Amino acid sequence: MTTDPYPALTTQAVREAVRSKNDEIGGTPFTERSRDGLIVFNYAYAHPGLFTGPHATVLRECRGLIFDETEPNAPLSRPYQKFFNLGEVPEEEPHFRDKPHVILEKLDGSMIRPLLRDNRIIFGTKAGPTDVSQQVDAWAASRPDLIEWARFWVDSGYTPIFEWCSRKMRIVIDYPIDRLVLTGIRNTRTGAYVPYREMREAALGGGVDVVQVFDFDTGDRAAFEKYVRGLQDTEGFVVRFHDGYMLKIKADAYLKVHKTLDLLRSNRTMIRLIVGGELDDAKSRLRPIDVQSVNDFETAFWAGVAESARAAHRIAQEALTDGMTLPVFAQTVATKHPLQAFLFKAYKGGLGLKDLETEIRSHLVRLVVQQNRNDIEALAHCWNHVSWETYRSKAGLAANPDA
Repeated sequence: MTTDPYPALTTQAVREAVRSKNDEIGGTPFTERSRDGLIVFNYAYAHPGLFTGPHATVLRECRGLIFDETEPNAPLSRPYQKFFNLGEVPEEEPHFRDKPHVILEKLDGSMIRPLLRDNRIIFGTKAGPTDVSQQVDAWAASRPDLIEWARFWVDSGYTPIFEWCSRKMRIVIDYPIDRLVLTGIRNTRTGAYVPYREMREAALGGGVDVVQVFDFDTGDRAAFEKYVRGLQDTEGFVVRFHDGYMLKIKADAYLKVHKTLDLLRSNRTMIRLIVGGELDDAKSRLRPIDVQSVNDFETAFWAGVAESARAAHRIAQEALTDGMTLPVFAQTVATKHPLQAFLFKAYKGGLGLKDLETEIRSHLVRLVVQQNRNDIEALAHCWNHVSWETYRSKAGLAANPDA
């Protein structure tokens, strides 16, 4: 099975496909969101089994597919359909030797497409207009030729598809200079793709940055795959066949870092790694700028634990100095304080500052690692509410790179 020809799309047809698959799965892997007059269809997670069955080709289009609420019979914007990694769906993959194709650089950014709203061009991600696409709006504001170029293609019934590569939205590969790179142009109604050569000519004629093509010998698929897997400092490549069917293949080094960065996008996971003593292994797979941010946060986290211990010790010592009895201490101070367990240990047990800090560390190991508590944020008073969010943003790591 392939996705050529591409399905005709209406709001009703997409809703029916989404409802049918969600009912079959018993969940909501496919979503519909309405905002500012736009209807956006997406998938929340992806595995090949979601994109099978009688509605398969329609479901594969739910990758940022947008309709205008007033025009339900044709999409407003039609970015890439869902496509898979090489070897992920082997039963439908074309043989490289049998079908013409091009090899394109796999850029490590955020998918962006222009949208015509209120008679002007704005940009949107898979989710439509977002904070990330506003970065592109601001960047493109001083590039009227780009806006005019995008407006021409949108008015002509096409969806230009770009990749926003920027340190403001960095995933793995570092792009020190902001780039908006054209990677595809798609007929919004039929789904057909403009051939690469024509797309490149149109881009260069309009002064638009365009994705690089590579001349690889793919006759020996195993050798080509081995070559790509061994690459450094690149995400990989997209194999685009002339009928629009696509495959992606990524370098092992990129996947290794990406997997680690996925962990580091979660405050909860970062706390688990630190408390469990597993952060050093993660650091070994990171870029220098990320290692620095992780080190800074780790230092701040343990400093926060020390500060919490000092606070508990100080409160207990003040109560003892004032001659406060245990019942009074319990009623007026300890039971109202988030560190109450440690206040009692300091008051009744006479724990010194270092012992109290060790007690908090042991408490965290017990709850976070051994008991695998999910409500880690509820323990934030133990590390003085230091948050990874601040340090993550310094490294340019996005909480959601697909936003």
